[in-house]
Amino acid sequence: MLKIAIIGVSGYGKIIYDLCKNSEKTKDVKVTAAVIRTPSKCPDVYEEIIESGGQVFSDAESMFSSMKGQLDLVCIPTGIETHASLSIAAMEAGAHVMVEKPAAGTVEEVDTMMEASKRTGKIVAVGFQDIYRNDIQEIKKKLLTKEWGEVKSVSVLGSWPRPKMYYRRNNWAGRLKSGDSMIFDSPANNALAHYMNLGLYLVGENFKSSASIATIDAESFRAYQIETFDTLICRAKTNSGIQFHYTVTHASAENFEPIVSIKTDKYKIVLACDSNKVYDLENNLITELEHNDTWTGRNNIIPAVVDKINGHNSFICDLSIARSHTLFINRLHSQNSSREFSPELVYETVIENNEHLVVKGLLPALKEASSKGALFSEIGYKFN
Repeated sequence: MLKIAIIGVSGYGKIIYDLCKNSEKTKDVKVTAAVIRTPSKCPDVYEEIIESGGQVFSDAESMFSSMKGQLDLVCIPTGIETHASLSIAAMEAGAHVMVEKPAAGTVEEVDTMMEASKRTGKIVAVGFQDIYRNDIQEIKKKLLTKEWGEVKSVSVLGSWPRPKMYYRRNNWAGRLKSGDSMIFDSPANNALAHYMNLGLYLVGENFKSSASIATIDAESFRAYQIETFDTLICRAKTNSGIQFHYTVTHASAENFEPIVSIKTDKYKIVLACDSNKVYDLENNLITELEHNDTWTGRNNIIPAVVDKINGHNSFICDLSIARSHTLFINRLHSQNSSREFSPELVYETVIENNEHLVVKGLLPALKEASSKGALFSEIGYKFN
């Protein structure tokens, strides 16, 4: 039986805890330990772990010291700034790792994690949930065999409005750093990071790799008073010559569920929240593909990691895949400075009882830019 530990069981950590508990029904695993700093905030989980014979610790260091060599898998759904240090500590304590996305704040940290994985022989899986979906993996295989032709471009477009309270929920939201650690919190490295990673993965040169970026042109903006950006439009090119266009925002009044569009020399493959479809270049529907939702991918993470630990040929999002996303983020910030939207464009509104800052005409402009593979400055959108 594989023994699982979780560092943090509130917030998103509770979702990971539930996924682990669900895996107890289908896999030979058991949650035997957890780090819970404040048991009064999650009394039900605390009591459940204790009643099942597990142990609860107030910090990760105590758990690793007490249970060194006794844990098989440690799940780390914690802040970005802790991903590298906790993952390495878990491996050195004898455990494999499932760490939440992104893998870390900097590519140097990811490289250090990869070195620790090689040194200890331990697996590190990253929680980019969408590429654990069976439909995504099948699409990747078809792209590699060129069943739909030669891939020319991939684009991502999404708008997830976020209220003022989103940037007040902790002390690192929208910041470049947390303490001394770089985190680059933004739509591209947090809420909508899954779709950047997904686009990069789908056009990677083999099944277990993501594309590497050769060049980036970007324009990033903020309506909120934050250090990073709430709106990003960028055009990049992979080392193999594929154009990558990524357009996301938290500052629109309208919700637009992310769409990933892949164009080949013959077809367009459109991956939406509720369907996967293939069109010809005249936008005529050719076929509808199998579709799994995000929850399916999320539910697949722990079983896939467990199977991998047990020696099966199970696919996981490993550090080499996640590294491409982190490298993109790091280069984006090193080459681009964010600007503020003109105050004349920004207004306050209430969406679902929450106060938002939104930008006039933003989503139509993003859609136009995405359809043309362009930047704001190239379509005439006046952002300031």
